[in-house]
Amino acid sequence: MLGKYKFAILGIIVVLILLFFREVNLRKEVSLPDKLTIAAYRGDSSLLVYLAQRKGIFEKYGIEAKIIDHESGKLAVESLMGGQTDIATASDSVFVTNSFSRRDLRVFSVVSEGKTNKLVVRNDGRIKEVDDLYGQEVALSRGTTGEYYFSRFLATHYLDFHDIKVVDLDPSGIIKAFVEGRVDAAFVWEPNIYKIKQASGEDLLIWDAQEYNYFYFLLITRQEWLNQNPELAQRVVRALIEAEGILMGNNQILIDFLKESFDYTDKYLEYCAGDHRYYIYLPQSLLLELENQAVWQIEANIAPGEQIPNYLNYIYPYALEAIDSLRVNIIR
Repeated sequence: MLGKYKFAILGIIVVLILLFFREVNLRKEVSLPDKLTIAAYRGDSSLLVYLAQRKGIFEKYGIEAKIIDHESGKLAVESLMGGQTDIATASDSVFVTNSFSRRDLRVFSVVSEGKTNKLVVRNDGRIKEVDDLYGQEVALSRGTTGEYYFSRFLATHYLDFHDIKVVDLDPSGIIKAFVEGRVDAAFVWEPNIYKIKQASGEDLLIWDAQEYNYFYFLLITRQEWLNQNPELAQRVVRALIEAEGILMGNNQILIDFLKESFDYTDKYLEYCAGDHRYYIYLPQSLLLELENQAVWQIEANIAPGEQIPNYLNYIYPYALEAIDSLRVNIIR
């Protein structure tokens, strides 16, 4: 009789243990999502980040993402470095500019590639060729792809920054200064050139400064955040890969989302078709581009000192590698 009670009590204990672990698992399943604040350049270069948020993909992977819009990647990274956000999207040029003074910055994926930088002048006879820029005031945004690609563009015409007068402005300031006639030329990325065309109503000359050279647009964070959130970083990457998959082979989804998210018109989208490529990866060519831009900044006396950072130490491949190792092509 006593033995029967022992078996009954043992059975109750086993049931209670099973119920306990079931409750633990249920609590895990309904746990609150991880909060994530992203400082993003509001434009097509950051498309995958916006797509992952608005299509509920971040939420699917347990991430409550808040995106703070910025008119440039430069301003987005300033927000990251100031501790206001966890992640930022910005170009390779912005990353290199800040890498000299902030050794804690890390890249953990490319989110897009683009070729959108252009030079615009009035077609009034004063500037007919690039050589005519000598001594003219040109509005651009220092510390961005604009500065880097304009320098390369000038070099192909045997000019440099000493031959012109640079007016350093944010993109909205560049548009305003050009339209109001306070500068002779503007060098900036799309859609700002298109906005200048629409606002000025003048006959303009526009030179494509990148041709077939694409810049890398990056997912950037701080090492401290990665140390504290390695698993969350993996989920962020997984969500962006899923967002990338939505666009694969479906140009209409891309067009519809760009119109919905950034108020782009059909006319603008036709004008800028092919300016971007969207792929989550870490190529060896990114490392080489970072080094090339660092060399340029040192030679141009933009960067402090003469020591090129070891960008292998600035790239965090582990989140992407854990999801899809074939997307990481950097030799270490």
